[in-house]
Amino acid sequence: MAIFLSVIVFIISFVLLLGSYIMLVANRKIKKRRMDKVLKLVAAYSLVSALVFCYQYLYL
Repeated sequence: MAIFLSVIVFIISFVLLLGSYIMLVANRKIKKRRMDKVLKLVAAYSLVSALVFCYQYLYL
């Protein structure tokens, strides 16, 4: 159950972070960067959030 919920957290955080990046670029708040770098960074943050959620779910 914890792994399933962690996957859901990963997907939700990935979509939210990528959506917020796209909105900031569309509104010209930040400069556009290469998408492969952005995807790696968003995936890393999403993975960390999913791992933290899994740890908290299992041990706290």
